[in-house]
Amino acid sequence: RLSQQILLGSDYDALGSIHSQILELETQLERERARQLELRSKRDLAWQAYQAIAQKETEIRNVPQAVNQVNLASQAIPPQSPVPSGTARNTLIGGILGVFLGILWVVSSYWWRNSNHEVNNKQLSNDLTQEG
Repeated sequence: RLSQQILLGSDYDALGSIHSQILELETQLERERARQLELRSKRDLAWQAYQAIAQKETEIRNVPQAVNQVNLASQAIPPQSPVPSGTARNTLIGGILGVFLGILWVVSSYWWRNSNHEVNNKQLSNDLTQEG
């Protein structure tokens, strides 16, 4: 019947109405496909979360319930010979470090005293020249 109307050229308004309805239905179909894709994605995500939680639950149930028990990964190996204490070496290092710090202290205190005297002498000479 529609094809007869098209061939006869009548009811162009009905044809335009049908065309707009087809476009509207195609739009609605695309929206529903997008919604279906979104729902599938949510379903898959929920299923993966459920599987992960179920696996963790199984792991927890299968772990032995030892509260205060510590398991060693490997036993300690006793030493074959005693380790040298290095007393002489440590004493030598401490002595060298002490001498170095002592020299540093003497040089810095000498520099400090001379810099203070130079400042005091300059200030004293400035004071004397201003008074005189």
